Amino acid sequence: MEGLHEGDLLFSDTLFKARVNGTDLDPGGPSSRRVIDAIKHLTGWCNQLANDLERPQDVIPEDPDGPINLRRLRRTLAWFIYRRPGGRVALGVQYGHLHTATSDGYGGRASTGLRDLFPMEEAFALSDTLHRAAEHLQAHPHVSGPAAARYQAAAGEYRDRFQGLALTTKQAAALMANPSMRVYDAPGQTLACCFDPRKALCRRDTTTRVADLRT
Repeated sequence: MEGLHEGDLLFSDTLFKARVNGTDLDPGGPSSRRVIDAIKHLTGWCNQLANDLERPQDVIPEDPDGPINLRRLRRTLAWFIYRRPGGRVALGVQYGHLHTATSDGYGGRASTGLRDLFPMEEAFALSDTLHRAAEHLQAHPHVSGPAAARYQAAAGEYRDRFQGLALTTKQAAALMANPSMRVYDAPGQTLACCFDPRKALCRRDTTTRVADLRT
């Protein structure tokens, strides 16, 4: 979305409506109705092109849950933001702003699920990591290092309990509550972190630092 324009807003009205009366394009955000209509138009254009090119496998099917709206798109954007470097902070800024910019009737945490957004995205990210670890170990079973056994055990437990499932809230909570499955990885890196808060050097003197900040 940022690459589509140079405005300050993620969704600018310029992206959805070009005025032809000589006035400047509206820099404000589009209405929800305009976004829904734009997505419908894009879907129709894609399907027409797929038919013209005789590629029926590329036709976008009807969504059983109805039209794609901003409330559903919010979760999709959160998925991508969270998985970028510093994504948890960026997500807090972006969606905290969303919360303050909307009314309680539309943007309240309880009504729109923002209250549960962070733990669920964290669980989904952890699930993605363990899924990749399980697949990697099947193709390359050898790992080394002091936490190799914990890494293999975590990937094996995930494969047996969660792989292939669309995590429910209860399953996501169970995954996050299991200390033996807190594995963090980064694509392209040769090391993985099997997080143990009792031994982690990144948590050393955390209490002291917090106390210093509070004073």
